[in-house]
Amino acid sequence: MNNHFPFLSWLSAIILISLVLFSTGVCTVSAENQSYFIGQISDNGNLIDQYITGPGLPPSGWVKDMNAVNASDPSITVLKTGEVPALRWSYGCSATSASMYFGYFDRNGYPNLYVGSTDGGVFPLTNKVWGNSSEGYGECPLSASHKGIDNLTIKGHVDDYYSAYDSAVDPYYGSWAEHSAKNCVGDYMGTNQYQNWLNTDGSTVFFYYTNGSPLYDYSGSESDKYRDGTHGMRLFAESRGYSVATNYNQYIFGYKGNTKGFTYSQYKSEIDSGYPVLIQVEGHTMIGVGYTGTDQIIVHDTWDYSSHTMTWGGKYSGMQHFAVSVFHMKPVSPTPTPTATKTPTPTVSPTPTTTVTPTPTVTVTPTPVPETGNLSISSSPSKAAVWLDETSTGHNTPVTINKISAGNHSLKLIKSGYVDYYQNITIKSNETSSVAAVLTQAGSLTVSSKPTGASIWVDGTDMGRVTKANIDSLSTGNHELKLVLSGYADYTSIVTVRGGQSFPVYAILTQTGGSISITSNPSGAGIFVDNTDTGYQSPYTVSGLSSGWHTVLLKKDGYKDWSKTVMVNSHMTTSISASLIPGGTNGSIFIYSNPSGASISIDGVSTGSVTSKTITGISSGEHTVTLSKAGYANWSQDALVKAGVTTTVFGKLSPVS
Repeated sequence: MNNHFPFLSWLSAIILISLVLFSTGVCTVSAENQSYFIGQISDNGNLIDQYITGPGLPPSGWVKDMNAVNASDPSITVLKTGEVPALRWSYGCSATSASMYFGYFDRNGYPNLYVGSTDGGVFPLTNKVWGNSSEGYGECPLSASHKGIDNLTIKGHVDDYYSAYDSAVDPYYGSWAEHSAKNCVGDYMGTNQYQNWLNTDGSTVFFYYTNGSPLYDYSGSESDKYRDGTHGMRLFAESRGYSVATNYNQYIFGYKGNTKGFTYSQYKSEIDSGYPVLIQVEGHTMIGVGYTGTDQIIVHDTWDYSSHTMTWGGKYSGMQHFAVSVFHMKPVSPTPTPTATKTPTPTVSPTPTTTVTPTPTVTVTPTPVPETGNLSISSSPSKAAVWLDETSTGHNTPVTINKISAGNHSLKLIKSGYVDYYQNITIKSNETSSVAAVLTQAGSLTVSSKPTGASIWVDGTDMGRVTKANIDSLSTGNHELKLVLSGYADYTSIVTVRGGQSFPVYAILTQTGGSISITSNPSGAGIFVDNTDTGYQSPYTVSGLSSGWHTVLLKKDGYKDWSKTVMVNSHMTTSISASLIPGGTNGSIFIYSNPSGASISIDGVSTGSVTSKTITGISSGEHTVTLSKAGYANWSQDALVKAGVTTTVFGKLSPVS
């Protein structure tokens, strides 16, 4: 086994999205772990995807210590043995995984990231010392501070923001002042904070460029109450007195067909440089601590104290790996040297069959130097950037790169104004291979539309841009251009691209229906069109409606229902404004369950919604809430609804034996 210690360079990667829970054996609870796509934002023509991931439980059939690392595998490469904490889920997997990252650096040259008193002020290797939460999960003051844990004598993160798994209730709200001094990772990431950042208990929001490029330190949606989790990590590190070199979120290479994403080679380079990497799969966040074989990574999954393997870009317990978030703290000066006092006795000693165990049997004698060859690369024109195996070499043509491992490799040359050049090459031991590339001058498209904001597709590929935008590096010849915008017919055209030229395209999009622009005083009323809940609140414009008469119904707790029938004409927008009258008798019920995704019926009538969900416009009085989900017994409970008030109902479903 190869062991590495961080040389405190500006390398470290984190991959975040949101949460999942742990189990101590076979998990019999079935739950869907999902990354909820909220929408897209245009940033100077570049599309940004917004996700809120979690909450979720380990999938049905998950077994403790599954895919455990074989400690005797000689191909294993891990970070400094025994130094990356393994934590069980503590009020959100994103905050828990970030705490493993910061806990590792607290133990290795960045003191006081953890400021508690346990183990002499050095972050421990597990969170077993702090016991379990009231729900049976883990406690960790670095992830989520909690009164009574680690000698905290005042209310903390859990007291103020956490009510129950997947709840939108912040206990402090309307009851006491929230703690003003942020003191944990979850405080800064926005985890669990519904009133501040619209995150239900256990969830965190993250943003990504659609085209696979890294999205650096994004904070552009905070005015809409959405905080990016990786930006929150930056705020946490700065609050501890450390400077951050860079932080960004990025899809992995190939996800949604992108060619600009984060690669397995980049992951290995982070591990080789001594840095843990947070791995983001759909519905869950884990931390990568090593790799083995040709495509396997080693992770701590937040469900137990063991190390596990998974395939890069594959699935972990059925959850697809799709993105990373990279986080680099600046080196401290002078560079600290770890001492024996920085390594407290672990509270849990994993067995060799379940994790990478720091014993002499896992350390192998260095293998012989692998066979290598050289590659001489030239191009016409010259000064093209050289990439090898999807990783920049830092060189421009012409150049000879020495000591490349023998075998097959992919070469890419990039030069502004030219089409990217690709070639598969074979390196032979002790030989120099040559490549002489002739680059093709690229053309471009300048694409505009009325209205703007249409997604741009070229030859069936989403370019990750919206109108108005320039599409560069296109090969000469004919290309199929398609523009897509909700509420409008797709625009398609065959365009001819010529090298060194920019071809302008201006498209007038045709509406597929009409629209209704709806405002109300006060705002925030739920909008129903033809008795169907649109899922939106006023003010909002409902598009894509067929020509003819439509009935608009507005519902808001504490106000009487308002309705109006209006005529919609194709390609036109009809505007209506409602003045709501106080004194309505309706209230709401916020319903959540374990597991989530249960169908909701009220008084025997299906609402068409599943948990977690707030059902509005319910008359005052007692109502029966029924939850149903395949594989579980139906669950029912009476709930008292009061005018203008939201009643919270939690249902714990029992599996059918």
